[in-house]
Amino acid sequence: MKYIGNSFQMHRDGVLDIYRKYNIDSKIENEWLNEYYSELIEKLKSSESPDIFWLICEVIKATKSTNKMEYLMDILNLCIVNWDSFERLRIAEEIQELIEFFSKNYNEQSSEILKYKNIALDIFNSVIHEQVVISEDTRQKVSLENTLSEENLRIRAVNGLRDLLKY
Repeated sequence: MKYIGNSFQMHRDGVLDIYRKYNIDSKIENEWLNEYYSELIEKLKSSESPDIFWLICEVIKATKSTNKMEYLMDILNLCIVNWDSFERLRIAEEIQELIEFFSKNYNEQSSEILKYKNIALDIFNSVIHEQVVISEDTRQKVSLENTLSEENLRIRAVNGLRDLLKY
């Protein structure tokens, strides 16, 4: 599932024409994405790292499913307590992207979207007001130390909060 149905990325890598030759029905593609989503959710539940979260968000965008987003948000509440400030900030920023995606592309302004917005607002506020904690794992993954500075994280959280309040 390298491309998660993204024809732009397939084209960029020069494999779109080959893929199209197989003439795969969109229903089959959706089944694949649904199976992949389920696998990723199970991995997220058993993982102490949020790295899988971003793949799940890509599947949600590809399937255009607010139902999948709702389920992810329910699971997220269980997982996020184990993640450091930088990871939580990145999660809030990704939720913000999902909200923008559904709001702009599908004119979605449902109560679910409001719920996700509140989740992201809570996460941004926690990064702003709580002690910043960075795990050793995050320090090893992120090469630019300034990226992990308390000041930088708080600025990003304030900007995310401000931008999210526009929706």
